[in-house]
This record gives sequence, C-alpha cells and structure tokens, in this order.
Amino acid sequence: MATEDARRGWYLGTSSPSKLDESRRSEYKRLISQIRPGLDVATNGYTGVVRFIFAGEGSAIGPDWFKGVEYVPGDYGREGILLPDLNNAANMPANVYIREIEPKWLVFYQRDE
Repeated sequence: MATEDARRGWYLGTSSPSKLDESRRSEYKRLISQIRPGLDVATNGYTGVVRFIFAGEGSAIGPDWFKGVEYVPGDYGREGILLPDLNNAANMPANVYIREIEPKWLVFYQRDE
C-alpha cells in the first residue's frame, strides 16, 4: 500500500489532504497502530523510499536523530553510507548510515546537525 502511494511524497500525520485522501490516511493509521502506536511513516516522492521511523529526537538547540527501517525499491547507494553494522553510528559525523537487512530493506540511523 505504501509503495503505491510513495511517489506522492507524504508523512503520516502532517501530510496535506491533497497527498492522501482521508480514507487512505485512516487505513494507514489503523494498520500502523497494529504494528506500534506512534510509529511514523514517511515516503520520498522522488525515489519511492518508504521509511518507518521507530525512534528519534529533534530540538531547536541540538542535533536531530532518527532510526528505523526503510524500503528502497531502487538503488540504495544514494540513501546513505553503507556500513556492516550501525553499532557506532551515533558517534560518527552527521549523516545517514544504512545497513542492508535483506534485499530492498535497510536499517538506518540519521543524524542532522
């Protein structure tokens, strides 16, 4: 379902109504609440990437960070820096770090400054 809508580029919870109609948004919320209440989902309208954000923090006075799983239908070389594991990603310079967990599925850690 998300890959069908990915080319529109949306973020569940804050997307404009023109990106997803209300019935489609309600269905996403229903399905996602069964996985984990409060799970954030975002898509990239240019690449078709669907991102499930499990944890993160943002503030006006410090760096933002997010981690989760993403589905990448195409070349994921542009999605971040590929690492064998993400154990030390939080200590590395701000960037997006990725690890393939199976074809087209990645774990990511993103830190912005």
